[in-house]
Amino acid sequence: MILENFLTEIKKTTADLWHKGWTEANGGNISVRVDKAVLEEIDPAAGQWVELPKKCPKIAGEIFYATGTGKHLRNVELSPSANGGFIEISPDGGAYRTLWGFQGGSKPTSELPSHLFTHNEVTTDQPGSPRVLIHCHTPNLIALSYAIKLDSNILSKLLWVMQTECLVVFPEGVSFLPWHVPGTNQIGEESAKLLKKRPVLLWEYHGLLVIGSSLDETFGRIHVAEKTVDIFFKARLCSAKLNYLSDEQLEKLRSQFDCRIDPEIMKTKLPF
Repeated sequence: MILENFLTEIKKTTADLWHKGWTEANGGNISVRVDKAVLEEIDPAAGQWVELPKKCPKIAGEIFYATGTGKHLRNVELSPSANGGFIEISPDGGAYRTLWGFQGGSKPTSELPSHLFTHNEVTTDQPGSPRVLIHCHTPNLIALSYAIKLDSNILSKLLWVMQTECLVVFPEGVSFLPWHVPGTNQIGEESAKLLKKRPVLLWEYHGLLVIGSSLDETFGRIHVAEKTVDIFFKARLCSAKLNYLSDEQLEKLRSQFDCRIDPEIMKTKLPF
């Protein structure tokens, strides 16, 4: 049942990402830390160990589902094993091997360093520890990185003031990373550090990386951030001068929902 329930969830999430227009062609990828008991429900076919660029000791021995490189996420719904599969991290955290899926000799996503470096940073033994990382190409957030000179605090404040729920959903704010070549160790290491502090990261001119304790929570964070920027763009089309939540109103939200916010975001002046 663990395998069946997981595959149902991953098929629904990848289909939702596709229908939202966030995963064109082979864009986007997902990794999920799964219960090791799933091994009792599959017939593992262990591949060769592949050395990681650096050790990830906090996830040593863990099992992950990862989508495949060059695969279209819209096809995961048709065959999770042809478009992804389970991988195992070595006992010392220094390598991984495939266990199931990746049919036809395919491999895990080229963004695997970003995924595993991040899981290694954010995984804890506490309830609610992040288990999911989704990378996708949300058009409004990508467009925003072209339209406005962003940093983490400006992006966070923009979300807070343009949608009432954003301060509650993202009390610690979100992060922004200036453009890097994708698929490199550098972008993986930088992303892991930022996602340890805040659960949403916008890669300039590229897309989002978002973590969460479940596929639903992670998808929801993407949806809230992307919809908020859509609201921002629609408001800008109607008027060059915007009305938006004041610092006083944000403070009332913080107090009402007992949110621990980053005070530096509240001090940030928006460039519009």
